[in-house]
Amino acid sequence: MAWLSLIVAIVAATAPASAPAQVLNPPPPAVAQAQAMARRAGALEENGQWTEALQLRREMVQRLETELGPRAPETDHARRTIADSLMSQGRYPEARKVLEVCLEVRTNALGTNHLLVGDILNRLGDCYRREGLATNALPFFTRARDIFARLRGQEAELAGVILHQGEAAADLADLFTAEGHFSRALRLVESTPDWFKRAKALNGLADVHRRLGRLPQAVAEHRQALTLCSNLPPTHPFRLLTANHLANALREDRQLPEAIALYQDSLGLLTARRGPDDLEVLFLRAGLARALRLNQDQAGALAEIEDVLQRLQASGRSTHPLHDALLRDQADSLQEMGDLDGAVTLYARLLGSARPDRAADSTEELLLRERLARLELARGDLSRAHDTYVSILNARRRNAAREP
Repeated sequence: MAWLSLIVAIVAATAPASAPAQVLNPPPPAVAQAQAMARRAGALEENGQWTEALQLRREMVQRLETELGPRAPETDHARRTIADSLMSQGRYPEARKVLEVCLEVRTNALGTNHLLVGDILNRLGDCYRREGLATNALPFFTRARDIFARLRGQEAELAGVILHQGEAAADLADLFTAEGHFSRALRLVESTPDWFKRAKALNGLADVHRRLGRLPQAVAEHRQALTLCSNLPPTHPFRLLTANHLANALREDRQLPEAIALYQDSLGLLTARRGPDDLEVLFLRAGLARALRLNQDQAGALAEIEDVLQRLQASGRSTHPLHDALLRDQADSLQEMGDLDGAVTLYARLLGSARPDRAADSTEELLLRERLARLELARGDLSRAHDTYVSILNARRRNAAREP
């Protein structure tokens, strides 16, 4: 299969169901065997048998390397499916290594401005973002966006990159930039049959609007996205994650019974499909814990938080932003239960942990110090509270002196 044939095959595989089928020549025997192995791997993944599926995909790549060579287009495409599988399991550093090989192969064969190079750049950026390294992701998204913007007829691919840019901006709390990206992506696909990207853009917009406090708008947009997913099976991951987005908005709008029911239904289905340590499962459980806490079930919230923290630590993901967010939630639950000492200990731990995405004197750092100072006041430790407030005042003075 030449690189052009690979492009045709990828376009055919990702086209909407209503699109006319592409007529392709029968593949060579080695490719036909690899396609059969890929179908078996996909069926295993559908059943949550990720380890067996990944082994089958690796065997598929080894066979293609032997038959066609390590730089053949078919080998490259099969190799990329290994990265997809690893990303689905939250194994982002491993996935990045595979994608970097794909990028080198495609760049050497096709040059730096080809759409298949843009595809890998976009995936690499998404891999970094999902790992919690949104700043590292941005240059990859910019390069991919520039490639697709120069090519005619690539609006869907361009929209996909802009969606990822919006997600990265939201991860970095740059909400108005994120809103602009999601709105642009929605405009690019709103007149196309690509309901999936429309739903993703609506989810992204709604998440931004939720964080900006526009809760009725966020709930309406998430409901619209979930309606677009109604053609998917109830166990499909994207439909489940869209339901999770809606549950988050309902939680913050204090529609707690509906939010908790959505979290619990989605959790049961997604855990059965992806396993208890999948990152999206852990995010769902974090959302459920927050809803339980708002519903005055502090014990239930703490049980969810503690188990998720243990799973993050056991899998080497204690530097993921979710970890610190859960520690803050844990401190809030302890405070509401009257355990001020436990809450102070957790905030001191948060402030003592060095994180690459939280600079000294940053807004996030100062917010943590303010919460710690309020807790110290609440338990009557006036001397420590005074020292913490003085440190906040000094940091604000330093920040003011740095401003032009």
